[in-house]
Amino acid sequence: MNVDKSFNKGMNMDKGMDTDKGINVDKGFNVDSNSNPTTNTYTPNTFTPTTFTPNTFTPTTFTPNTFTPSTLTPTNFITNLLDSKDSLSRFGGILSLGSSYVGTGNLEIISKLLNFLNDGDDDVKRSTVISISLVCCDDQDLLISTLEPLSENHNFFVRSIVCLCLGFFNAGTGNKTCCDIVEALIYDSNNLVRQSACIGMGFLLMQCNPSIIQNYKRIIDTINKIIIDRCEEPCVKHGAVIGRGISEAGGRNIIFSIKNMNNKITPERVTGAILFLNHWYWYPLMPMLSLNYLPTPFYVFDENLNEIKKSIKYKGNYDNHLIRLPDIKRSRGFKNKPTEDKEIITKAHPEVETSTRCTIIQQEECEIEWPGVFFTKQ
Repeated sequence: MNVDKSFNKGMNMDKGMDTDKGINVDKGFNVDSNSNPTTNTYTPNTFTPTTFTPNTFTPTTFTPNTFTPSTLTPTNFITNLLDSKDSLSRFGGILSLGSSYVGTGNLEIISKLLNFLNDGDDDVKRSTVISISLVCCDDQDLLISTLEPLSENHNFFVRSIVCLCLGFFNAGTGNKTCCDIVEALIYDSNNLVRQSACIGMGFLLMQCNPSIIQNYKRIIDTINKIIIDRCEEPCVKHGAVIGRGISEAGGRNIIFSIKNMNNKITPERVTGAILFLNHWYWYPLMPMLSLNYLPTPFYVFDENLNEIKKSIKYKGNYDNHLIRLPDIKRSRGFKNKPTEDKEIITKAHPEVETSTRCTIIQQEECEIEWPGVFFTKQ
């Protein structure tokens, strides 16, 4: 067998796979049977160089950015916070809404805030009560009528903050309804509610005595007993000590208020009130209460700012009653101290004189305009 002839018959190496219906190697995948492979010539790509033109910098005139006000107004921003799924955002939105309408008594805002008492987060419920109190702070009747039903709420966070708000925003008034509500919550089953009730009662007892508050001695004795009772919970003891300190603050010459000496609500006092009412999260927030202290004097000045001696008569009893803590029982090894008077009564002057204390109740009785500082011509 001739190998050269047999191999050439099987495959022609010169033509490769060049058949009528095969693949033309020169043309790639050109399957056109009518094309003639011998007429195709290869033309290489010719490179045409381009001339380089450097980029020329054209300076442009500077136009400063003009401020375009955003369409997101404060009201829309607060609304977005209230509709947020994050509980912390709702918490901040509720406080923002309450502080925006502080002292207005806006019923529409109150009804909007009341819906958040059904929120699933306890912190949101607490902030709701605080915001409602801020809106109603300038109307005592509206505040009490709104918060009184909440004192029986099933959530103990709501009951506890109701005690603080009723006490703080009615400090020094000795309001009977508030005293009855807060006193009942001193005996609550939850320790946090009892702590807040003791603190709230301290605000209500400021500058008061048994002639103003019917159950004054009973309330003081209850708080004193909590302080010295060794079996009492530390949480409740803490509230009792703070409450007794608040009731005697400033030598009974001051109260705590959200208004200043000009009878105006200021941002500083609103901030102090919000921080203090949230001291449950962090006890060092308690000293923020000092932003709200307000002296209650009676002064009369002339055009040269010289004090003028004047006095106003009143009918009520405004004596100071200081009830001491009862003696703590000790073991037999200690000697008994001599007994001291548990109640010290300081008689008040029959007339309100200049540069002396004039309580809120005295101002209402004597029809003295707030804040008790007057200017007259000599």
